[in-house]
Amino acid sequence: MQNNIKFNLRFMNKKRVILNLKNGNLKRGFTVNLQIFDESPLPLAEISGKLPPAFKILKEYSGWQSVYCQICRDYNQNQIKNVSIDDFVSKSENLGRSFKKWISSNKFRPIQDKILEKLGNDDEIQIIIQTDYELVRRMPWHLWTLLENYPKAEIAFSFTNFERVSKSLQPKDKVRILAIFGTRPHMQTGIPIDSDVDRRLLESLPDVEIEFMEEPKRIEINDKLRDEKGWNILFFAGHGGSQTSGYKGCIYINETEFLTVKGLNFSLKKAIDNGLKIAIFNCCNGLGLAEDLAKLHIPQVIVMREVVPDRVAQEFLKYFLQAFSQGKSLYLAVRESRERLHENLEYPFLKEDFFPCASWLPVICQNLAEEPPTWQSLRGINSEINSHPLYGTATTEITLPTSNSPNTNEGSIEQQQQTGSVDEASPEQLFNNIKITMLGASGSGKTSYMVSMYSAMQTGVNGFTLTAKDMDVDLKLTALWEKLVDVKGADRWPQSTYTGVKNYAFELNYGFHPIMGFEWLDYGGDAMSDRSTEQDVQKLVEHTLKSSCLFLCISGEHLSKKADWTTVRQIQSNRMSLFIQKIGDQLKPTIKQPFPVAIIITKYDLCNHRFKRGIIEDVKQIFQPFFTPDSSWLTMICPVSLGKTLVKDTEYSTIEPVNVHLPIIFAIYSVLRNHGWQLNQFKESDSFIKCFNSTAIQNQPKRFQNLESEINEIQSKIKLLAQELEKVSIFLAGKEVEIDI
Repeated sequence: MQNNIKFNLRFMNKKRVILNLKNGNLKRGFTVNLQIFDESPLPLAEISGKLPPAFKILKEYSGWQSVYCQICRDYNQNQIKNVSIDDFVSKSENLGRSFKKWISSNKFRPIQDKILEKLGNDDEIQIIIQTDYELVRRMPWHLWTLLENYPKAEIAFSFTNFERVSKSLQPKDKVRILAIFGTRPHMQTGIPIDSDVDRRLLESLPDVEIEFMEEPKRIEINDKLRDEKGWNILFFAGHGGSQTSGYKGCIYINETEFLTVKGLNFSLKKAIDNGLKIAIFNCCNGLGLAEDLAKLHIPQVIVMREVVPDRVAQEFLKYFLQAFSQGKSLYLAVRESRERLHENLEYPFLKEDFFPCASWLPVICQNLAEEPPTWQSLRGINSEINSHPLYGTATTEITLPTSNSPNTNEGSIEQQQQTGSVDEASPEQLFNNIKITMLGASGSGKTSYMVSMYSAMQTGVNGFTLTAKDMDVDLKLTALWEKLVDVKGADRWPQSTYTGVKNYAFELNYGFHPIMGFEWLDYGGDAMSDRSTEQDVQKLVEHTLKSSCLFLCISGEHLSKKADWTTVRQIQSNRMSLFIQKIGDQLKPTIKQPFPVAIIITKYDLCNHRFKRGIIEDVKQIFQPFFTPDSSWLTMICPVSLGKTLVKDTEYSTIEPVNVHLPIIFAIYSVLRNHGWQLNQFKESDSFIKCFNSTAIQNQPKRFQNLESEINEIQSKIKLLAQELEKVSIFLAGKEVEIDI
């Protein structure tokens, strides 16, 4: 029987930074008021400053926009003939430099310093520019050097008038999306729109109910917006314009009609009352639409700042929906999407070198009285997240078993208390039965990784060291390491383990005090080959069911380019998946009781020329079952290397290990974290009070009187380990998460 304990997944500290630009314009400058919020409705800090006049930016933006619009016209005709790309890139760089100089002025420096003082590098940060001055919203705020210090920050805009709208929310099992596709060829320019791409992207989302409207009539849109079931997301793809009928934005819905927000005014209010949270307008000149929608107090709008080519809009939508539906916050999903527009590798012709400033276009407009929703909250899933309505730290508790074996004969804590055998759950017994199983194809570098990991952990990480229980094993691993470092040529590398299994017994120490013993099972490469029999696989399954963590090694040489079907064959992930399926069938892990898996990308130097995010996406595709929304695996993706220069010369380059300690840290962290929560849960339970008066406890007063001390000691140790795990990507149920004590 499994003992349930709690494992805390910290989604990250949330901060909201509001910059109110008032009493000015780019010709006169602005008075700026800064407020920073954390978990409290009261400001964490507040300070005032100024932004000086910016005549140069006005002139440079006007010149930049004129050339940009011409590039878009040429791009839509599949040729760049009227504009020099080099000239446009130069104009973009000049505008960017002038903007960064403007927000680095001495009068604005106190505000920037206060932000740096109050925010942490790991905080998720909403930076909201509150202004009614349109040209400020057209500036490239994402170039602010401040964002380089905060990888989880994103810029948004808000208007000075806002309020929260009371809503009659209807419970929904799925995210309801109303998708409107406007006229395909523009009624004036004839430029086409390929809405089929957007349709396929929307249909691929998990847990959605979508209604599509192709070139609808105005009355049809009004009727659909009033649906009593309510909509979560309103999506429009098509052509847009500005300065029409006194309203700043309009959309072209069919060959004869265009719509302003005024034409949808009452229907949109009804949709907002019924729970509409997000409006996405994948069309040109969206800032005018956003300003009109803000008057209706819609919670969030995502638009394009300028004219946008159809393909760029499609790529943004793809990246945004992927990130948002997999659990990223709305702000982080937009930032990730912008960055991927900038570094796009799948479609090189969309790189900003070929379509400059694509990542300048997407922007969030935020109602300051509303909290940005998550994909889960749109479905009405609370996930037991405790947070301030606007700014708070979000945590959720996930249940993990102390043992992953379904055949364990151990009784529950309460049963052990009744029989006087509480000592059976002691940390000594728990920690001496920990097993790690490592798998990988022949040549994946498992042995070299093992040797370098042992060497790194002998030196120590945050006070933790690793030693082999058998002195002969220590001598063998040390000799292999010294050979790797000192010998030059092909002989420096250990031979691959083609058959059988190697069993290592290690002891983890903190300082000079042993705190954990565990076994490490290294299976030969042919365990994953097609030659392995059903009996071999079943035996391997039985071993893994007794493990606390599974390591899967794949070689970086097979990820040097975008993965395809040959990659699956080369790394034998199909065999791994078959094996993992058999584990899942018997173990039956759940979201509340996931099984920890580390996917180790060995020889990462061979694929380091690629963007890390692209490699991670490939790994997620290769091992899809680990990353589905209903996945019950806690999965870490960890790149490791024995040296950055090995890609140039494997025989003579210097050995300089990178990240080799992180997988073992992940495994150790999980075990320590589980045990710490088990003790804490037991301490807070009613059964502890009953147990404390029992004969079993009276015979072991020292053990339970020191319970508080033991919990504190474990928490302090795992906090040290958690710092190391900030370097890697960890996923649960298709979402990337942060783990914390």
